[in-house]
Amino acid sequence: MTKKKRLGLILGISIPCGCILIIALCFGVFFWLFSRPFTYEGEYKNLYTTAVCNIFGIQGHISDGEALYNPIITIEETDEYGRVMFLYQEKSSISKMTDLDWYGGLVIMQKSDESKAYYLDNCYLPLYVPTTEYKTVFTEEEIITFKNLNNWNKELDSTDLLCSDFVVRHPKGALNLKDSDFKQPLN
Repeated sequence: MTKKKRLGLILGISIPCGCILIIALCFGVFFWLFSRPFTYEGEYKNLYTTAVCNIFGIQGHISDGEALYNPIITIEETDEYGRVMFLYQEKSSISKMTDLDWYGGLVIMQKSDESKAYYLDNCYLPLYVPTTEYKTVFTEEEIITFKNLNNWNKELDSTDLLCSDFVVRHPKGALNLKDSDFKQPLN
């Protein structure tokens, strides 16, 4: 075999193999990028934990096509003992056939430390519409009742508190569901 034929044979085999290798590498990188689970990167890990461990129907992120974004967390009020009332909202792309594609709630976190969020069992009012002003969705009486159920402006009592370690993604299957969660959206 001459040098020229040997070189042609080597190039004839190596070029297609190199192309196949590059295509496989591109597919591998693409698959790795889009198969990674969502991770919350916002500044309120304590509030995020309180919301995703309690609100029925949320995913823990906003779906926008193939991209996942942090949910919207807006601090609304803080009482004199450090409780935080906040608005948690996310939009889901999986409910295209219904009008209820916004999930979230008005939530009260009792307290938090370096690694845990503390809350009561009735710590949220469900919210199924996008809003920046929760007072247009809930009446003043509903908000006052909600605050009273969560001991708003009363001394902290740790006996009834539930807690969760901070999470950065939705804890699948670990929601605190109550019978009232299934009735509230119907009301």
